[in-house]
Amino acid sequence: MHLGLRSGLLVLFLSPRAFALSQTNHYRVSNDACTGTARLPAASCHEIGMASHNTDSHEWTDLAAHAQIGDGQAVCAAVDGVLARARQLGAEARAQLFAQAAPGATPDQRATAGRAALAAFGRALHMLQDNCAHHGMPNPQHAWFSDSDLCRGTALSPDLPVAALDCARVETEAALQSFTYAVLDAGLSLGSLYQPDALSSTGPMFPSRSGLCEFLHLSGGWDGVDQGWDNDWVGPAMREELRRGLMELADPAPAACQLPAGTLDLKSPADKVTVGRGIDCEAIDAICAGDPTEPIIPPWENGKSPKKGLTCGAAPGELLAAAGALVPVLTRRRRRRVSG
Repeated sequence: MHLGLRSGLLVLFLSPRAFALSQTNHYRVSNDACTGTARLPAASCHEIGMASHNTDSHEWTDLAAHAQIGDGQAVCAAVDGVLARARQLGAEARAQLFAQAAPGATPDQRATAGRAALAAFGRALHMLQDNCAHHGMPNPQHAWFSDSDLCRGTALSPDLPVAALDCARVETEAALQSFTYAVLDAGLSLGSLYQPDALSSTGPMFPSRSGLCEFLHLSGGWDGVDQGWDNDWVGPAMREELRRGLMELADPAPAACQLPAGTLDLKSPADKVTVGRGIDCEAIDAICAGDPTEPIIPPWENGKSPKKGLTCGAAPGELLAAAGALVPVLTRRRRRRVSG
């Protein structure tokens, strides 16, 4: 998850005040906690951060990856999906850590396993971070808010509130603690994690134009009713399932569809919104003009209302300065699912 204009129209530059759960901030939150609180090697943290950042490119249509309910999916089934994903990615990261530490592994095998471990963990971080903003919100509702931001200059996207970013930081630090335990359990030192050189370091990737446009055109499918799940139950359960996967523990969380009635219900849903037939504008048309297979930097990467600025922040830091030469340039705001 998550984050207009024709290619080549404007030159992107980094916005130092970006605060939404854009791909930029998925990277920043992951990398900052990794190098800061967890004190893992900088090159390893970059790989973890890039895996979180690039989930929006690699898994744009997998709503479980962004802590969202799929079209026609029951809330409890969606919750079971994100819990299973958290546990599976934790188990995958653990297995790859042990493969890296295997006595008979060749240097290439250790590098491949180490990189895979960091990638699996970064993908899990993206979902935990997105849950802070989305708490299950389905795409049509998210798209309506995103389209309103893009076309009307509002700031309704669930990825924008500072509270979502603060929550993402807390979840990331807790998950990194569990990951550190798994590293040590595998017999590795923190300093022996996979650390790529500059030539093999992962770079930022973005969703395709067609994927972004399909999302933006979903706003007409929302009925105006606030949807999602209760994060007081789901948030801690996701964190625990990731921990159990990382530590190879038994007894997974109870099946969400077998919980007592009302457990997963939104406790304070917002008032119903009059949505009409959805929201459309020239900015959306401009975003959607061009090669549908082309990866593009989403217009909400600057984390601001599109009416308040004409530039779009790249991600992350100087890394995106190089990406700007490879990825079409745009401006403005909004996204699918997150991180954005």
